[in-house]
Amino acid sequence: MPRALYLNQNNNWRKVTTPYVKDAGIWKPVINGYINQNGTWKIFYGPPGIQVFNIPGIYIFTVPFGINSITADIVGGGGSGGGGEYNSDDGFYRSGGGGGSGGYLSNTYTVTSQEVISITVGAGAPANPYLYSYYSGGGYHVLTQDGYDGDSSSISSASIGSIIATGGGHGISAKCTNSIRSGAGGTAGTPGGKDGTVSTGGDNGFGKGAGGDGGGSTSIGLAGGDGAVIISW
Repeated sequence: MPRALYLNQNNNWRKVTTPYVKDAGIWKPVINGYINQNGTWKIFYGPPGIQVFNIPGIYIFTVPFGINSITADIVGGGGSGGGGEYNSDDGFYRSGGGGGSGGYLSNTYTVTSQEVISITVGAGAPANPYLYSYYSGGGYHVLTQDGYDGDSSSISSASIGSIIATGGGHGISAKCTNSIRSGAGGTAGTPGGKDGTVSTGGDNGFGKGAGGDGGGSTSIGLAGGDGAVIISW
């Protein structure tokens, strides 16, 4: 929607910085301006708004009065990294694969004033804390485990339908054998996510929902970042 009001003064359009209206003899600033178009009140002037949902959970967002269009940024939770491992038979440390980042998308949607939108914010995957060691064939082995998948984030309403950004996939742990090397990275969430790589979690560039890094030497992989949903109008 427009973020400014203009006045035609002598055939010259001028931007009105702060409009006022006279109410009972008192000049008051106009916060929002509305127009009735075919029986529907629509806002034509007013400050932009934003609401951020960045804690995993389920929420309800009600479209403000007079607003007929919103922009939604949706990012899924990141996958956690796989653990690193050590095999004393060959003396090598192997890194785990990083988790994939959550999917990310940003689109503008047509909505109706006061429409209710359901929002789900996906959690980043927790680290897998499982780690153990054993002796075999005279060698010392330290084993860790794969990470976990991140949760999806979404919005849904009558006008929008259901829009989903899936969570990132889990990183694979390294294996204590001479034939298998470092763990593979987790798959990217869709759309717009990034795969993890050996030891490094995927990054979708949004600042939320990053994949957790894979563990190095004998450490477990790191947790994935939580997703988010941001609504602006």
